[in-house]
Amino acid sequence: GLKAYTQYVVQAAAYPDIDEAESLRERLQARFPQSPVIIDMASNGFFAVVAGPFDEESQARQLSRQLQRDGITNLVRRCHRFSFIVSAPMLLSCFL
Repeated sequence: GLKAYTQYVVQAAAYPDIDEAESLRERLQARFPQSPVIIDMASNGFFAVVAGPFDEESQARQLSRQLQRDGITNLVRRCHRFSFIVSAPMLLSCFL
């Protein structure tokens, strides 16, 4: 059967232009090499720059505070993942 669990990501920005999103993604990945930074295409056509996922909200909040200190407004999103008990994650949905 399916087992649900929650993870967290930090969204640093969302752009209508993928080149702007990629530029920020590269800067953040260089600044925070310990955290994966990806571009997630939202249903509204914007390209969201997100770091994570993190298993603990406190981990996401820590990165969020570091980004704030660097002058980057951001938000922490909760993501619900679903996986088969013996397999890798298969679905992801994030909520503000």
